[in-house]
This record gives sequence, C-alpha cells and structure tokens, in this order.
Amino acid sequence: LKTGQADYVNAGHEPALVIGPDGITHQLEATGPAVGVLAEAPYDTGSIRLKHGEMIFGYTDGVSEARAGNREFYTRERLFSTISRIKTQDAGGHTPEQFIRLIRQDIFDFLDNTPQSDDITMLALKRK
Repeated sequence: LKTGQADYVNAGHEPALVIGPDGITHQLEATGPAVGVLAEAPYDTGSIRLKHGEMIFGYTDGVSEARAGNREFYTRERLFSTISRIKTQDAGGHTPEQFIRLIRQDIFDFLDNTPQSDDITMLALKRK
C-alpha cells in the first residue's frame, strides 16, 4: 500500500486499464491464456506501480460485448470514450464506486431495457 506496487495475473479477461486524472494511461498486458484452455498453461505475473490518484479498472467481456436490442455492441471503443468523458467532467475525482456507477449507467442506457446476454462485471481500485 505504501509503494503502490501491484502484481497481477490476467488469465484471459479483457486487459485491465490504468486510469489517471487525465484518463486511460495504459492497459495491463496479458500474462497467460484463458483459464482452462490448456491443461498446464504457464501464467506469468505482471507488475505495476500505481501513482497516487491512479485507478486500476478491470472488466469482463460482457461489458464491451453488451448488445442492445438493435444487435449493436457496446464496444471497447465506447467504453474508452465513456471513461474519457467521465475523467474530463470531473478531473478524475471520482471514487471507484462512483466511477463504476457512471460506467454501469452508460451501459444500461445503451442497452435500453434489452436483457443482458452475458455477465457485466467490473472492478475498480484507486490508490489514495
């Protein structure tokens, strides 16, 4: 907690994002294949050092692949645009809970009452 050092393993999910006061700074690299694809797949550990105020945002493909009634996908590009808009509006001052709430609202506004076809799972952690 004192250094901001974080070690991670990505086993097939969308790459987590590091988000700073000005928006997305980078994506965390994959460290191995999806769990269960190869019986004895090797998984490396990635490592990052979060600066004060930076946030890690992880999400499942159910976010980027959320599909509206017109069969249009939410897309990773729209997610990135939404993140950029959120950061621009408040200069990165959101708590992780507020940040996820705003992303979730945009997804469900996009879906416009279309039933979910996949899980929509998100996690945000911010270094104070």
